[in-house]
Amino acid sequence: MIRGLLKGLAAFELMLCAYALGQSWESRKIAVQHTILEPPVSFLQEAPTIDGILDPSLHALPVRNFSAVHWKTPNAPVSLTYRLAYGTQFLYLYVEGEADHLVFNDRAYQNGDGFVMLIGKARPANEPTDEFYELACSAVNKSSLEWTRRIFWNYNVDKLFVPTSDDTKLEFREGGGKICFELLVPWSDVRPYHPWISGGIGFNLTFTKGFGSGGKAYSVVVEDPATGAEFKKRLYSVLQFEKPNIAGKPQSFVSILEGHINEGDPLNAIAVTATDTAVHQ
Repeated sequence: MIRGLLKGLAAFELMLCAYALGQSWESRKIAVQHTILEPPVSFLQEAPTIDGILDPSLHALPVRNFSAVHWKTPNAPVSLTYRLAYGTQFLYLYVEGEADHLVFNDRAYQNGDGFVMLIGKARPANEPTDEFYELACSAVNKSSLEWTRRIFWNYNVDKLFVPTSDDTKLEFREGGGKICFELLVPWSDVRPYHPWISGGIGFNLTFTKGFGSGGKAYSVVVEDPATGAEFKKRLYSVLQFEKPNIAGKPQSFVSILEGHINEGDPLNAIAVTATDTAVHQ
């Protein structure tokens, strides 16, 4: 199975290089690609219900456009948008597309329908980063593919297929001429990144829409042919975050600094608490 997965990685990288070079792919610019993503990511006091449907209370979240789409004719790309939010304990992503049905493929994060989301360490002057999580998410319709629902495809530049915790949730829906994906990632799954602790968080999103004919369309926030590749740094936009607006009890987050400690070693951590007026560390 691993050999097949590695072949898939190579094929995905070659495809990305092909559309970057304009080889047999149509391309369309949709929006300006910014080094800093705007507007700031909205704060949510409570985590949304993850069922593939945008909660009514989240309809006010800013609708964001991908910067470009690449596809192979004769298939036409679908219109896609996404929304972002965060809370003390989580990052939230919602993706919506104009399509009648979901398409289910093996490794749908690269063959459709699915996506790859990057969370990483922002570098000075937006230099490429070698510290990141690349979370692969897929629409699945059979138990044999459940492992592809949500898994860290790449961790930094040299680790492949690292499982998420069970607290990372992905659901998807089709209906009414739309396909929808909802993702909730605990900040503890992407340690050490957190809006109140990290100096800067890089973000990218590549959505793959499959077609019944076997064709694909790739919508990207940041153009990066290295998406999915081993031993290569990644490109990104830097996230900005709204200040927390907390009514009621303060909320706290604790970040464990070490991924592994031995018996008798001290446990080092950073704790932050947000109130209705400020964030305290």
